[in-house]
Amino acid sequence: MSYVPPTDVVTALVNLGAAKAVLPARHLLIRGILAGAILGFATTVAITATLQTGVPLVGALVFPVGLVMIVLLGLDLLTGSFALVPMAVLSGRARTGDMLAH
Repeated sequence: MSYVPPTDVVTALVNLGAAKAVLPARHLLIRGILAGAILGFATTVAITATLQTGVPLVGALVFPVGLVMIVLLGLDLLTGSFALVPMAVLSGRARTGDMLAH
């Protein structure tokens, strides 16, 4: 596994925040709805698995699969916008109005 310097990680995050800042509202809404549906489904499956088995660890192992699916599908949760877009604004790669639109 290669080492990635922290400055490269921050640069990649700022670039991602800048790209996310200019997304149309329609795309944000669709990505948010799909991410929320997957997260709700993952929560339901985790709770059901916990109740069916009686072992809370089963639910704790099932739930992160939903989060992984959201990341792999490139969907957006609100927390991602709250983290990445302000970084892009602070670095001058996005406008404050775009940040407020999120």
